[in-house]
Amino acid sequence: LSACSASVLEFVALPKSLEIPAPSTVSEIRLSNLADINSNLLGLSARTTPGFEAQTDLFSRPRAIAVVRIDGIDSLNSKDHTTYKLENDRFEMSSLDEKLESSFGADRETVTVDKNGVTGSAIAQVVAQQKVNEADIKTKLPLLREELEQVYRLAAAISSQGAKFENSNAPDVYRVTITGLSGLQLNGDERATAVKDVEDAVNKLAAALATAYGDQAIVEVVALSDAVTPVEHEPTLVRRKRAADFTDSEKSLKEWRESLNIERFVSDDYPAIFAIFAGLIIALVLAVLYTVVGMMTMDPSKDSIIYRMTTTRMKRA
Repeated sequence: LSACSASVLEFVALPKSLEIPAPSTVSEIRLSNLADINSNLLGLSARTTPGFEAQTDLFSRPRAIAVVRIDGIDSLNSKDHTTYKLENDRFEMSSLDEKLESSFGADRETVTVDKNGVTGSAIAQVVAQQKVNEADIKTKLPLLREELEQVYRLAAAISSQGAKFENSNAPDVYRVTITGLSGLQLNGDERATAVKDVEDAVNKLAAALATAYGDQAIVEVVALSDAVTPVEHEPTLVRRKRAADFTDSEKSLKEWRESLNIERFVSDDYPAIFAIFAGLIIALVLAVLYTVVGMMTMDPSKDSIIYRMTTTRMKRA
């Protein structure tokens, strides 16, 4: 697939504990690196993407992330968003799923919203019960209206279940795919109305996540002017499709790897663990060495307590 410089990655919401590089210092980000970037932002991996070195807080990790993919637009044109240029190679998020599954198991929220509906964990069942004010959506495009209604329902479901997320330890993942603008020839007014509706829906979702998770939620928009093929549709990844035939209730990730004879990957956090233990050992060795040298170089006078306790007097005959 050819690269398209018009496609962008926009961060709508970020925790205050995260510091990302300024867009002017980042030339271009590959779309295929998005999963690694998100793994680093969520604290799942210490490995950073070259050119995108983010500063994270080890003791204050994000508790949720929402990735909104929008096909058919260059960007949301919002001045409040931090925007980076994207190179469209492929859209792949499976590595992030594997790291979350390996670290936290299935005890977390995972919701996918697309033109086929809403699927995922328990909260996906709540989404279908939410009502939407149709007046909030101005566009007349039928597919786009349906997709935006699902986004509003998801936001309402998250707001209604806010208390459920207060004690959650695992990062929850929300994926939204909006394709209602892809491949359409629209005039200026129709397109402006549609993009404004999409922006309002994304802001509504961001507000709901902020309410439920406080300051610990990431909301990012992947705007693709040219649609790219999802990684699951590529013929080179048949092995992953085979693993997808299992359900969570039947096989765990460990059993999948054993059945497919796949070696367990090495954690990216090992260098950080080694550095912590090495620092502690060096500090202890230096402390002991300082104490020993200090005791050996002491020259107590005769009036000191140590001299009186260690000096014996001769008895008179």
